[in-house]
Amino acid sequence: MYTEMTDRSWTVAGISKIKGEESRYVRIPDRLFREESIVKPGFPVLWHYEKTVGVLIISRNELKEENYEYSGESRKFREGDSEYTVGIPKAFFSDFKGRGEPKIDPRAADKINLQKDGWLHFVFHEDMTETDPKTCYVLTEDQFDKRFSDSDQLQEIEDVPRFY
Repeated sequence: MYTEMTDRSWTVAGISKIKGEESRYVRIPDRLFREESIVKPGFPVLWHYEKTVGVLIISRNELKEENYEYSGESRKFREGDSEYTVGIPKAFFSDFKGRGEPKIDPRAADKINLQKDGWLHFVFHEDMTETDPKTCYVLTEDQFDKRFSDSDQLQEIEDVPRFY
């Protein structure tokens, strides 16, 4: 499937702030469900860890290839007050205590380690949305900067929807 983040034509669907204390959630950019059908309101969002690239991927389908590790499910992708939010599996945060979530490989959990007040970038390329299962990378601020800081095509980041 998609194991490298090469010089493709990338689309940044949006940038969302992680919110919440006990249960954390993030706003899903409209483009991911209105135009690309990567996820669908009312259906679970499945989170996977891509072992080769070392990033999170969301989809509404399970990814079965061996380089993907199922990392959790957000059962509630819902509309509320015009905001389409989804819960983030607790195992992705350093303060996770180990109860109430599906098991995830500890090495992957350590590598994911999201900041509870951080930003997530939702990024995809054409190949990820033209065939099933449709997917989208979910990058932390640091991952995004490392991969795209020198990219000409992402210089116009001001035009990308930012959800606070």
